[in-house]
Amino acid sequence: MRQCRAVFVLFLASLSLTAQSSRSNHAILDNRLALRDGWALQSSCKVETKGEALATPGFQPKGWYTVSVPTTVFAAQVKHKVFPDPYFGMNLRSVPGVTYPIGSNFSNIPMQQDSPYLVPWWYRKQFVIPAAYRGKTLWLNFHGINYRANIWLNGKQIANSDDVAGAWRTYEFNITDAAKVGAANVLAVQVFSPTDTDLAITFVDWNPTPPDKNMGLFRGVDITTSGPVALRYPTVVSKVDSPANDKAQLTVTDPKTYTQPLTVAMDPRVKTSAADLQQQFALSKEMYDDIAQLEEISGRVKAFRAQMRAATASADITALRKQASELAGASAEEDDEA
Repeated sequence: MRQCRAVFVLFLASLSLTAQSSRSNHAILDNRLALRDGWALQSSCKVETKGEALATPGFQPKGWYTVSVPTTVFAAQVKHKVFPDPYFGMNLRSVPGVTYPIGSNFSNIPMQQDSPYLVPWWYRKQFVIPAAYRGKTLWLNFHGINYRANIWLNGKQIANSDDVAGAWRTYEFNITDAAKVGAANVLAVQVFSPTDTDLAITFVDWNPTPPDKNMGLFRGVDITTSGPVALRYPTVVSKVDSPANDKAQLTVTDPKTYTQPLTVAMDPRVKTSAADLQQQFALSKEMYDDIAQLEEISGRVKAFRAQMRAATASADITALRKQASELAGASAEEDDEA
């Protein structure tokens, strides 16, 4: 019985921890600033200003396309009626640069010289970071960039095209030092389309490739917060010293934090034998039996309460007192046995 009470207390404690964990997860989700609307988009052919200046409040993106992210460059132009609906008739073939043979895979063909997507395009976004983020570590997240990019924030380059390359990768940058909490921030992203040798978003012959090869911010961008330490994608690789099996080398790595793996040697202090397993099973069965006894007593108490209500209505108090005495005696015997 004492073990049953202990299990019940642990169960309540686990519920409390689960509730706290749930509240913590909600807090993390709340600390997310989605950078979706209010972006400006323009070809680098029409922009002479450098990234450092583009990523400042003083620059005015006059004549730029107003877009929401995620969007590819071509999708934004279609939305702004620069090009007709590519799904109708032969409209797709009317876009500059779409001269590759029909039925061939444009993903594996170099961009044509007259293509407007042979050059990089600029995405620019001005936004305010909430004052509630002050004192926290700030992370800028790109969930999908196709294909390469140079990135500036508030006049400072935080990543270049050597670091940001790959359509299916996600990117997370610590912008705590570069960001301005409670004030205007400007983000400028120079995006390059994939080449014919890049492993990008490929298509098949019966589904024509878009003229820009899906270049752009094709997935969301947001800012999240954390404490001073954040762990991302940890990996633990174990190597057991055979045949003795008395030690294990654990290599713990975090690709976003550690440059060198952390190696930990472990000695097994407790060896589990067949006898240990049998003892654990016996204890588990004993606890299960105790729980079953508790459930039985609980059922008897519920039945007694129902009888008490019925007896009270008929004034049969003598019988009630006798049953209560018997029930109390049974419960005392269970405690003595425990």
